[in-house]
Amino acid sequence: HEVTDTQPNHYKTTIESFLFENIYKIHQGVLTGAIESKSDKLSQPVSAYGTAFSGSRNQYAWNVGYGANADDHSYQLNTRHDQDDLFGSKTTSAIAYGIKLTQQLKATTSISTGFRSPTLDQIYSSYGSLSLKPETSQNKDIGLQYKAQDSFFRAVIYRNQFKNLISSMPRSEEHTSE
Repeated sequence: HEVTDTQPNHYKTTIESFLFENIYKIHQGVLTGAIESKSDKLSQPVSAYGTAFSGSRNQYAWNVGYGANADDHSYQLNTRHDQDDLFGSKTTSAIAYGIKLTQQLKATTSISTGFRSPTLDQIYSSYGSLSLKPETSQNKDIGLQYKAQDSFFRAVIYRNQFKNLISSMPRSEEHTSE
């Protein structure tokens, strides 16, 4: 995949990616697994709009997950490991559980962690910053869902905590995050 932007910057991004994914049905559940690889290259020659910059990186990841339904219970377990040339490695995971309270009402809960590296454009472009760090998060939720015939309603209370939030908004004193 290749993208060239000519206004107002003239830069070229090249992405090569590979994904191998398998899904296996096991007893009452589904086991999933995947490996992926991505190579990014970004370059911009000197122009009237900015100075020259370039960067590249390789990213590798694997993940595995299992989800099952047993009687009135549902489960989901996932883990993922990312390796990034620029930002090192990080393992994230998630666990979710649901229980039917009645035929129409189900209670759910989950907890997970997240990881996201800045893009090369966010790091190297004239609008980027070499000081960006990967975004990490911890997410928790609890909810109720109602399902009957053609009706479906869901209410969820959640809390998402981010470190090094990557945003497209300029950083100011009023918009800082930890």
